[in-house]
Amino acid sequence: MESKKLYIGNRLCHIAPADFNLLELFIKTPKHLLTKEDIKNAFWPKDNNPENKIYSHISTLKSSLKDFPEYQIVTEKGGYRLVISSNE
Repeated sequence: MESKKLYIGNRLCHIAPADFNLLELFIKTPKHLLTKEDIKNAFWPKDNNPENKIYSHISTLKSSLKDFPEYQIVTEKGGYRLVISSNE
């Protein structure tokens, strides 16, 4: 498994490679909003029932970001949004 390192500011964020890829997808998506269908198509296009996988990866990504309150994954109707707040 390929190792990924994520630095937020000058702090290392410990994150699993699959969750790193999910975070990258959030960042690259306009308004940082992903539907469950978007996530399914990106990671498990042939899986007919990826709900548990999606929930699991969202949950671990939230846990990975818990020490970085300026980055939050929030649940929205039908999907999830990465909310990035500035500390200015």
